[in-house]
Amino acid sequence: MPKWLRNNFKSSTGEPVKNAPLIRYLSALLDQRAREGQKVHLQYVKGHAGIEGNEGADYCANQGAVLPQEPERDWDALVDDLQNVIAELSVKPEALPTAGPSQAELEEYAAGLADDDELLAELAAG
Repeated sequence: MPKWLRNNFKSSTGEPVKNAPLIRYLSALLDQRAREGQKVHLQYVKGHAGIEGNEGADYCANQGAVLPQEPERDWDALVDDLQNVIAELSVKPEALPTAGPSQAELEEYAAGLADDDELLAELAAG
C-alpha cells in the first residue's frame, strides 16, 4: 500500500493497479479501525493448500461468482463519506451512542437462539 500511494496506484510495470478505488476504500476502513485501537494485520495465506478457512473462502467466492453481477459502487464517494463521518465524530463526541440494547431486547434476542442441546440433537438427526 505505501508503494502504491507513492506511485499514484501504478504497478511495478507502470500499469494502473487493478481495483484501485476499492483498495483505497478498504485502506481507509483499516486506517480508521487502527485509529480506534483495533489494528488489523493482513497475512498471506497460500491458496488451495488444505487450510480450512481458506478453502471455505474459496468455496464462497466460487458460489458468489455465479450470482448476477452487482453494479459497481462509487468507492471514492464511500471514502469521502467515511472521512466525513470521522470528521463529524471527532467534532461531536456526543454523537457516539452510549446506550446498548435494553435487557428486554437482549432477552428477546436470546430466546430466539438455539441452545447447545438443540444444535447437537439436530446434528445427530442428520
